[in-house]
Amino acid sequence: MPTEGLTLSAAYSYFNGKYNRFPGAVQFGGRPPKDASGEKLPNPPHMYSLNARYVRQVGEGDLGFTANWAYTGHATPSDRFINPFLDKAVVKRLLPSASAQFSNGSADLGLMNLSVDYAMKDKGLFFQAFVNNAFGKKYAYAGTDGGSVGGIQVGVVGEPRMFGVSVKKTFGEE
Repeated sequence: MPTEGLTLSAAYSYFNGKYNRFPGAVQFGGRPPKDASGEKLPNPPHMYSLNARYVRQVGEGDLGFTANWAYTGHATPSDRFINPFLDKAVVKRLLPSASAQFSNGSADLGLMNLSVDYAMKDKGLFFQAFVNNAFGKKYAYAGTDGGSVGGIQVGVVGEPRMFGVSVKKTFGEE
């Protein structure tokens, strides 16, 4: 807290995993297995977030402003993870999916979320206005072309810029 009411926080992670020994690794699309020993894992190596929150008493409650920036660095998936029928330009625009079986994506992503809120604790009231993806970044997560969908490449479009309001009322002790 560099000054009264202002809280700053940050988080960073670094991932640099690789297979020490992985003979007979499965490849995308039923291609023959290969030796993936020494291959880097397809996860993004750098992720970080920065958060700033300022709160000040105004009237009967506390007025708060929050800004959050979250960044995920680009991944470098091995060719064995990438659908050979996908255009390389498409792969570079997609984000790797943590839940997908194959990571057909290598883009990076930074998103800004903003909010302003007013909390009246004595009355159990909380009001908030927010915008997620404040800069309107367009992005999509890569998916897989599993047999259950007939070999079709699937993906998930990321959340567009979204505005909203929230009202919360609590009764009794929290």
